[in-house]
Amino acid sequence: MADDYLGRKMEEYMARKASGQSNRRPLATLGRLLLKNRSHRGYDTGFVVREDQLRRMIEVNTRIPSARNQQVLRFRPVLADEAHKVLPHIRLGGALPALRLPFPGTEPNAFIIICSTVEENRYVDMDLGISAQSMLLQAAGSSSALPIRRPRRRPNPSSSGSNRNSTWPTNRC
Repeated sequence: MADDYLGRKMEEYMARKASGQSNRRPLATLGRLLLKNRSHRGYDTGFVVREDQLRRMIEVNTRIPSARNQQVLRFRPVLADEAHKVLPHIRLGGALPALRLPFPGTEPNAFIIICSTVEENRYVDMDLGISAQSMLLQAAGSSSALPIRRPRRRPNPSSSGSNRNSTWPTNRC
Protein backbone atom coordinates (compact mmCIF):
# COMPACT_ATOMS: atom_id res chain seq x y z
CA MET A 1 0.00 0.00 0.00
CA ALA A 2 2.81 2.42 0.76
CA ASP A 3 3.72 4.13 -2.49
CA ASP A 4 6.08 6.72 -0.93
CA TYR A 5 3.77 9.62 -1.84
CA LEU A 6 5.31 11.99 0.70
CA GLY A 7 8.80 11.05 -0.40
CA ARG A 8 7.99 11.86 -4.03
CA LYS A 9 6.38 15.17 -3.10
CA MET A 10 9.44 16.13 -1.06
CA GLU A 11 11.72 15.30 -3.99
CA GLU A 12 9.55 17.43 -6.33
CA TYR A 13 9.63 20.29 -3.84
CA MET A 14 13.41 20.10 -3.46
CA ALA A 15 13.89 19.95 -7.25
CA ARG A 16 11.69 23.05 -7.73
CA LYS A 17 13.51 24.86 -4.96
CA ALA A 18 16.91 24.01 -6.46
CA SER A 19 15.88 25.17 -9.96
CA GLY A 20 14.37 28.42 -8.66
CA GLN A 21 10.92 27.56 -10.03
CA SER A 22 7.80 28.37 -8.13
CA ASN A 23 4.27 27.42 -9.10
CA ARG A 24 2.78 29.59 -6.41
CA ARG A 25 1.74 33.18 -6.84
CA PRO A 26 2.99 35.65 -4.24
CA LEU A 27 0.92 35.82 -1.09
CA ALA A 28 -1.26 38.86 -0.58
CA THR A 29 0.18 40.22 2.63
CA LEU A 30 -1.61 42.85 4.67
CA GLY A 31 1.04 45.39 3.72
CA ARG A 32 0.51 44.76 -0.01
CA LEU A 33 -3.26 44.94 0.37
CA LEU A 34 -3.06 48.22 2.28
CA LEU A 35 -0.86 49.73 -0.43
CA LYS A 36 -3.43 48.76 -3.09
CA ASN A 37 -6.37 49.92 -0.93
CA ARG A 38 -6.83 53.63 -1.62
CA SER A 39 -9.60 56.18 -1.79
CA HIS A 40 -10.56 56.56 -5.44
CA ARG A 41 -12.63 59.32 -6.94
CA GLY A 42 -12.74 58.29 -10.59
CA TYR A 43 -13.70 54.98 -12.16
CA ASP A 44 -13.35 53.34 -15.55
CA THR A 45 -16.96 53.39 -16.76
CA GLY A 46 -16.06 51.03 -19.62
CA PHE A 47 -15.55 48.20 -17.14
CA VAL A 48 -18.76 46.33 -16.37
CA VAL A 49 -18.91 45.16 -12.76
CA ARG A 50 -20.53 41.74 -12.50
CA GLU A 51 -22.83 40.68 -9.68
CA ASP A 52 -20.54 37.79 -8.74
CA GLN A 53 -17.70 40.28 -8.12
CA LEU A 54 -19.86 42.29 -5.72
CA ARG A 55 -21.16 39.12 -4.04
CA ARG A 56 -17.57 37.94 -3.50
CA MET A 57 -16.82 41.22 -1.72
CA ILE A 58 -20.00 40.95 0.36
CA GLU A 59 -19.22 37.33 1.24
CA VAL A 60 -16.17 38.42 3.26
CA ASN A 61 -18.64 39.57 5.94
CA THR A 62 -19.32 35.94 6.86
CA ARG A 63 -15.73 35.70 8.12
CA ILE A 64 -15.35 38.90 10.13
CA PRO A 65 -16.28 39.77 13.72
CA SER A 66 -19.44 41.60 14.70
CA ALA A 67 -19.68 43.86 17.77
CA ARG A 68 -21.59 42.05 20.50
CA ASN A 69 -22.27 39.36 17.88
CA GLN A 70 -25.28 41.38 16.72
CA GLN A 71 -24.83 40.75 12.99
CA VAL A 72 -27.16 43.62 12.12
CA LEU A 73 -25.72 44.68 8.76
CA ARG A 74 -27.42 43.83 5.48
CA PHE A 75 -25.93 44.28 2.04
CA ARG A 76 -27.42 45.07 -1.34
CA PRO A 77 -25.37 44.98 -4.53
CA VAL A 78 -26.32 47.68 -7.03
CA LEU A 79 -25.28 47.09 -10.63
CA ALA A 80 -25.05 49.46 -13.60
CA ASP A 81 -28.78 49.28 -14.40
CA GLU A 82 -29.61 50.88 -11.00
CA ALA A 83 -26.45 52.86 -10.29
CA HIS A 84 -27.98 56.09 -11.62
CA LYS A 85 -30.48 55.94 -8.71
CA VAL A 86 -27.66 55.87 -6.15
CA LEU A 87 -25.33 58.47 -7.70
CA PRO A 88 -27.30 61.55 -6.54
CA HIS A 89 -27.02 60.33 -2.94
CA ILE A 90 -23.26 59.85 -2.70
CA ARG A 91 -20.45 62.30 -2.26
CA LEU A 92 -16.92 61.45 -3.33
CA GLY A 93 -13.98 63.54 -2.17
CA GLY A 94 -15.80 65.12 0.77
CA ALA A 95 -12.72 67.20 1.61
CA LEU A 96 -12.74 68.65 -1.93
CA PRO A 97 -16.28 70.07 -2.29
CA ALA A 98 -15.32 72.61 -4.97
CA LEU A 99 -14.43 69.79 -7.36
CA ARG A 100 -17.95 68.29 -7.27
CA LEU A 101 -16.71 64.73 -7.67
CA PRO A 102 -17.18 62.41 -9.44
CA PHE A 103 -16.49 64.17 -12.71
CA PRO A 104 -18.78 63.32 -15.63
CA GLY A 105 -17.61 60.12 -17.28
CA THR A 106 -15.85 58.81 -14.16
CA GLU A 107 -18.90 57.84 -12.07
CA PRO A 108 -18.96 54.44 -10.39
CA ASN A 109 -21.31 51.99 -12.10
CA ALA A 110 -21.78 49.64 -9.16
CA PHE A 111 -22.22 49.96 -5.41
CA ILE A 112 -22.67 47.90 -2.29
CA ILE A 113 -25.29 49.52 -0.08
CA ILE A 114 -24.90 48.66 3.61
CA CYS A 115 -27.96 48.90 5.86
CA SER A 116 -28.59 48.09 9.51
CA THR A 117 -31.56 46.30 11.03
CA VAL A 118 -31.30 48.46 14.17
CA GLU A 119 -30.91 52.17 14.90
CA GLU A 120 -27.42 53.55 14.53
CA ASN A 121 -25.28 53.21 17.65
CA ARG A 122 -21.60 52.81 18.42
CA TYR A 123 -21.72 49.05 17.85
CA VAL A 124 -23.34 49.42 14.45
CA ASP A 125 -20.68 52.01 13.59
CA MET A 126 -17.95 49.56 14.60
CA ASP A 127 -19.49 46.82 12.48
CA LEU A 128 -19.84 49.20 9.55
CA GLY A 129 -16.17 50.20 9.71
CA ILE A 130 -14.97 46.60 10.02
CA SER A 131 -17.26 45.51 7.18
CA ALA A 132 -16.37 48.31 4.78
CA GLN A 133 -12.62 47.90 5.37
CA SER A 134 -12.84 44.13 4.95
CA MET A 135 -14.72 44.47 1.66
CA LEU A 136 -12.17 47.01 0.42
CA LEU A 137 -9.31 44.66 1.29
CA GLN A 138 -11.15 41.81 -0.47
CA ALA A 139 -11.50 43.97 -3.57
CA ALA A 140 -7.85 45.03 -3.41
CA GLY A 141 -6.68 41.44 -3.08
CA SER A 142 -9.01 40.04 -5.72
CA SER A 143 -7.50 38.96 -9.01
CA SER A 144 -10.49 40.64 -10.66
CA ALA A 145 -9.90 44.00 -9.01
CA LEU A 146 -12.09 46.72 -10.41
CA PRO A 147 -10.28 49.11 -12.76
CA ILE A 148 -10.02 52.62 -11.44
CA ARG A 149 -8.87 55.75 -13.18
CA ARG A 150 -7.56 59.02 -11.84
CA PRO A 151 -10.17 61.80 -12.04
CA ARG A 152 -9.74 64.46 -14.70
CA ARG A 153 -9.91 68.12 -13.81
CA ARG A 154 -13.24 69.68 -14.68
CA PRO A 155 -12.78 72.83 -16.79
CA ASN A 156 -15.04 75.00 -14.61
CA PRO A 157 -15.73 73.65 -11.10
CA SER A 158 -18.39 76.31 -10.43
CA SER A 159 -20.56 75.11 -13.32
CA SER A 160 -23.60 72.86 -13.02
CA GLY A 161 -24.75 71.97 -9.52
CA SER A 162 -25.21 68.43 -8.36
CA ASN A 163 -28.58 66.74 -8.09
CA ARG A 164 -28.48 65.53 -4.48
CA ASN A 165 -32.14 66.18 -3.68
CA SER A 166 -33.81 63.53 -5.83
CA THR A 167 -35.72 60.70 -4.20
CA TRP A 168 -33.98 57.63 -2.84
CA PRO A 169 -34.56 54.37 -4.75
CA THR A 170 -37.66 52.61 -3.48
CA ASN A 171 -36.13 49.12 -3.31
CA ARG A 172 -33.87 49.19 -0.29
CA CYS A 173 -31.78 46.55 1.45
